[in-house]
Amino acid sequence: EGMVAARQGGGGGGGKGGGGAKRPSTDGPSQSDRGDAAADAAVEALGEEIWGLMDLLVDHLYDPDEQIEKLTVAGARFAAMGLRSGHLVSLGAAIHDAMQDALGSKATPDSSDASRWLWQIGCLTLHSSVTYAEEGYARIVQEDWAHLKSAVSEGSIGEAFYTELGEAAPEMSRLFARPKSLQAMLFMMRLDMLIGAAGDPAALFDDTRALSIRHIKY
Repeated sequence: EGMVAARQGGGGGGGKGGGGAKRPSTDGPSQSDRGDAAADAAVEALGEEIWGLMDLLVDHLYDPDEQIEKLTVAGARFAAMGLRSGHLVSLGAAIHDAMQDALGSKATPDSSDASRWLWQIGCLTLHSSVTYAEEGYARIVQEDWAHLKSAVSEGSIGEAFYTELGEAAPEMSRLFARPKSLQAMLFMMRLDMLIGAAGDPAALFDDTRALSIRHIKY
């Protein structure tokens, strides 16, 4: 829709009251030309994103953990470009038709079914990622977290977590041998870092991975 608007916005120039022949501009590209160029660039960028998305789906088909991570990051990027969860069915149909057209005489009912199957796999994660973005879940979590920290002390939040953990899974208590106040402070630091990165899936995965590696020894 944004690309169509860009084209229409740049193409309304003449009107009916022009009166005479247009003189060629000597000031470089017209506004209409610039609008068309911008729309073409947007279409090209979207095409490259979709090509990368299909590469991602195929390359990580049998590595679901890696695929989910990369699709989550891609979903946030597509959402920033204006894609919404309601567009995914139409996008999948367009990708399917384009692939079948490109296959030409090699297109078969099996290849058609396989293409739809591939999109169904990716669509599950994409739908979640795009929905999170369009609903503003990261912003809501960050606002709630800020409110929580302003309402009670950070130390009490951390201590409450370890109290609950000790009651729910007492066998894990031995893993947290440091003083409770220090452990609570570290917990708050880590949670603050993760919630701060909630709107940036790539950064969130990097931070979570680094945190997980540090905790393996425990």
